[in-house]
Amino acid sequence: MILEANTIRVPQEAGLDLHCELVYYSLEGEQRAALAVLRAALKTEPLKRSALEKLGRSDLSADAVKDLLRVCGAPGTDAVLRRYLEGLAISLEREVARRRPLARSTGVTALLRTAIQNWEHFDPEDRLEIRVPRRGPVWVDYISRKHSPRYDGAKGNWDRDTQYMFEMNFVSGLFIWLSMHTAPEFRGRRLGVSFIRMVEGLAREMGFRRFTVPGPNPRFWCEQFGYGLRPEHDLGQFIHEVYREDG
Repeated sequence: MILEANTIRVPQEAGLDLHCELVYYSLEGEQRAALAVLRAALKTEPLKRSALEKLGRSDLSADAVKDLLRVCGAPGTDAVLRRYLEGLAISLEREVARRRPLARSTGVTALLRTAIQNWEHFDPEDRLEIRVPRRGPVWVDYISRKHSPRYDGAKGNWDRDTQYMFEMNFVSGLFIWLSMHTAPEFRGRRLGVSFIRMVEGLAREMGFRRFTVPGPNPRFWCEQFGYGLRPEHDLGQFIHEVYREDG
């Protein structure tokens, strides 16, 4: 996906990748370092390429920064990138201040699998994949076969199938909804709503109190689940983030 800034094409996916890498997956020390870089970069007028280059610490963030640097300095893009970086700094400030490590629940795979299999709309033919790495967030990908009329087994087709993906970052105590998509034929039946409530209930039992969603449809999350809309990261909705912190 791209955005137009006058005649310059600004890479939206790069902004999302950099946001996720720094805000969701970086360790606290890395976040503090990135935040210092952002604060220094935002003091320059116009933005300097040398300042942005320092954000590319991992393979993913380095690729994202390269994409952003392709338009840095082009006419009409300084305000767009500056608004994005200001929003990125706000999210990083929140994570540095609010992150709370959680002990990973014993048997987390079994807990997740049991909860999803007990969901009222679960079918034995559904596809459920759970990854529990030694380090990093627990990752869950669920596809409802019964509610995915065009399902063919191909990976990466979440925008076609009824597919729900999320991560549980125990290191920072942050729950991340990666995508929620229901096939058009089955919208309006509150499949996604009931799935979200079921999973978030389990996450709360594991100690999670902070939940976030990067990406589209903020109105749904705000109205249905009490999330708050983070400041938009640029003038053209370059990327936004909704966030909720429970008591």
